[in-house]
Amino acid sequence: MIGYQFSGENDSYYDDNWLLFELYFQIDGNASSRVDPLFLTWECLDFSRWFFDFPRLPTGSKIFNLENTFYFFKLKENSTKTKKNLRIQLDKSIVPFPIDSPNMIFDFHIGNSDCLEISDSFQQIVNQFPIRSMNKN
Repeated sequence: MIGYQFSGENDSYYDDNWLLFELYFQIDGNASSRVDPLFLTWECLDFSRWFFDFPRLPTGSKIFNLENTFYFFKLKENSTKTKKNLRIQLDKSIVPFPIDSPNMIFDFHIGNSDCLEISDSFQQIVNQFPIRSMNKN
């Protein structure tokens, strides 16, 4: 997490609230990073709430960013031997090197304490970089 995409006020409510993230990728011997305005401030708040509620969400629940490049899905926990219950899917447009498929998919198992920690991490981003007002004078 780097900060706001634009340090000062802008004419656009959206532009005022984009947050820059530095993303690191290492796949099959390829390693690279990039800086991307990945989430809006209020998306981080939505992600915080989603992960807080994750243990109670129905299977198939999902949330994603405005640009449709970053998705979180709740998987059916009993569908694999490893009991993976979270899928993170990245659109290939944010991957800094060519990949053969339209998306990169990562499956994980997260417990209740993990959900709270992830929720808190997104909340801390919002605390550090609050939603800028849409009331322009």
